[in-house]
Amino acid sequence: MPARGGGARRCPDPGHRRPGRPPGRHGPPERDPGLLRRAECPGRGHRPVGRSRGGTAPRPGRGDRRPRLDRLHPPDERPPRDRRRPRLGGSPRHQRDDDERPGRRHRGPRHDDRGGHRGPRPEVRDDERARDPPARARSPPARPGIAVGHPAGPRGHDRDPLGRGRRRCLAAVAPPQGRRRVRDPRPPDREDRPVTAQQAAPTTPAREEAGAPGAAGAPGATGATGTPLLTRLDLRAASGDAARDARLVALASRGAVPDPAVRQGARAILADVERGGSAAVADASRRFGGGLADGRLVLGRDELGKAADDLEPPARAALLAAIANVRRFAERQRPVSTVTEIIRGVEIQRRWVPVARVGAYVPGGVAAYPSSLVMTVVPARVAGATSIVVASPAGPDGSVNPVLLGAAGLLEVDALIVAGGAQAIGALAFGLPDEGIEPVDLIVGPGNAWVTAAKLELAGRTAIDLPAGPSEGMVVAEPPADPLRIAADLITQAEHGTDSPAILVTTSEAFGDAVAHAVDDLLASAPRREILARSLGEHGRIVLVADLDAAVAVVNAYAPEHLSIDVEDPEPVVAGIRNAGSVFVGPWAPESAGDYATGANHVLPTGGLARGCGALDVETFGKFIQVQRISREGLAALRPTITILAAAEGLDAHAQAVEIRFREEAKDPA
Repeated sequence: MPARGGGARRCPDPGHRRPGRPPGRHGPPERDPGLLRRAECPGRGHRPVGRSRGGTAPRPGRGDRRPRLDRLHPPDERPPRDRRRPRLGGSPRHQRDDDERPGRRHRGPRHDDRGGHRGPRPEVRDDERARDPPARARSPPARPGIAVGHPAGPRGHDRDPLGRGRRRCLAAVAPPQGRRRVRDPRPPDREDRPVTAQQAAPTTPAREEAGAPGAAGAPGATGATGTPLLTRLDLRAASGDAARDARLVALASRGAVPDPAVRQGARAILADVERGGSAAVADASRRFGGGLADGRLVLGRDELGKAADDLEPPARAALLAAIANVRRFAERQRPVSTVTEIIRGVEIQRRWVPVARVGAYVPGGVAAYPSSLVMTVVPARVAGATSIVVASPAGPDGSVNPVLLGAAGLLEVDALIVAGGAQAIGALAFGLPDEGIEPVDLIVGPGNAWVTAAKLELAGRTAIDLPAGPSEGMVVAEPPADPLRIAADLITQAEHGTDSPAILVTTSEAFGDAVAHAVDDLLASAPRREILARSLGEHGRIVLVADLDAAVAVVNAYAPEHLSIDVEDPEPVVAGIRNAGSVFVGPWAPESAGDYATGANHVLPTGGLARGCGALDVETFGKFIQVQRISREGLAALRPTITILAAAEGLDAHAQAVEIRFREEAKDPA
């Protein structure tokens, strides 16, 4: 049937189909029409492509269902030059046929080359084809992350409740690239809402500190990920000025004070506890955790005593040994009152008075720390405190560790408040009247950022020991020290938490690399490998110095909480240390010995406060009162000094208080 509009007739070729469409119901799709040529329409004078080469003709009817590869010419052979390009498939009106258009003069066959028609190109083997050009650079692929400001929600939380479409924070699609179409058919790059990547902690030693010389090719072992674990800080070029190196100054510039957001949150919790008392503490425990499963808030002396009786013999023996050692060291610290005669008639007494009511915070929750209870309560008992209340949170299961309860019973603690965080500090400071707990005069003990923030907020109303930041340790070592031993000391420090610095200061680069390898070996079998790897990866350092004098300078600049010294002749190094909380000397002095058993207190200054503060001791739990006794003879000797200095400061009443006592009409008080 002729097509409408006088167009060309559709070719009656039974195998003809549109490109990309199957020739039959079950036939395979046709390949690229530029490569696989269909059979020409009979009667046009064109030679059938490939049929003269032994290919089989298509079957009548529904067409050949094979891929039609037989219609290709053999490799490296050009098709006849008199063959025109096969016509495109499609509707009859798209089939241009100049020979059958009415009213058109027949021009005869036209060769492709003379007519400018693009003829078939020689076939090229696949392995000889030019490769596609490289794709344009795209934005980096998304990484696993945690949304910032977009907390995770349940599945489908961002769907419209009525099933309608909803914009999902994606950027707009790429704009048209000309003539209202996108020339690049690939999907446009689109970005989701911002996320913060949660990267796995590195697991291998030793990378260079940013800006350090030799960072490009630093030696050191690498592990499975190829990422160094301990960061290297090379200060050997600084020599005697190592303490002034900008990189060390930045490393030592830290603090124990929490950020303002935590302090603001702690301030709000303290205000609630001051107004609401026990109910506010219980409510905070329900929100943040740390309370008993049965809802009780305070455990009394009787219950604590029973817990002491129920202790397993090994645990009881270990606690009694630790208590005895701490008590022995603390008793040598007990202050004594003194009397000093300044001049004849002027006598000053310095009288020691212990704090009456002490509150001790003991960390807890996931892990219990009965050793911290011993370190805080024993010095208070030796000082002479009349009342001691302990606060410590319960574990995730709503119970308190039995060894911690037993230690409180052995030390005859008056009460244990089962709460943690800022609410526990508030309970100690303001008291719990309905539970029979009075406000304490002094709060001591380590804790997390919320505990430290709460203590700082109360510093103007209740005495505190000092703010406690993350635990930290430094090791000064060089050959012939054992690298495995030093690695164990670093890992011991990192075990305190993911924010605990662990730093090696050494004069030997090879020794530092050996320690780095030993750290990697020990981590492979460590039970808390993830915590240790994160702590060492973020806060672990190997500091290289020129000599031991430079090592001492680094220590005094950093002022670590714990310092281990493992060198051939340690005493000169020990003599040069001015800023450190507790020093462990020699190969047989691990930090863990001081944490539990030596008797030294393990509540130490952190965050660089060791420059001006010391360990928790007996004097922390008391105060000195100055008592001054002055006779008439003594005041007469001091009279000129008093009146002249008072006049210089413009405090005439101070001078008058002296002069009025010497008037002739005044009675001698003596």
